[in-house]
Amino acid sequence: MHSFLAEIAVPFGDRNLKGSTTRLLRVLAHAALSEAEVMLCLVRAYTIARDTRRIRSVHAAQGAERPNRMPLFCSLFERFVQARLSNDRWDYSWQQLDNDLAADDRLRVWWEEYQALHAGWRGS
Repeated sequence: MHSFLAEIAVPFGDRNLKGSTTRLLRVLAHAALSEAEVMLCLVRAYTIARDTRRIRSVHAAQGAERPNRMPLFCSLFERFVQARLSNDRWDYSWQQLDNDLAADDRLRVWWEEYQALHAGWRGS
């Protein structure tokens, strides 16, 4: 999780990486999800936050700053984790995850590094 957040912090305009990390770790502390399920939630939240055009005015870009998409990402991640825990309908497949990873250069590079460090995580 830390490496994922570090990878998206700058393009998402995060103004408080420590706070974002703490928020997501709190969500996970109360969730009994596998690493694979967490990955589905992370990537899905990332792609939606990345593609969202309208950002709340309080998080909009100011001057040379990027819009802060991290609050949206964190909210989406929390929503997806809760959906997994509640066994709500989940319409994000491994194929969609693979497609999202392949279509985004930042995610693809992060994913390759992650896999090299954590070989065999899908099998756990």
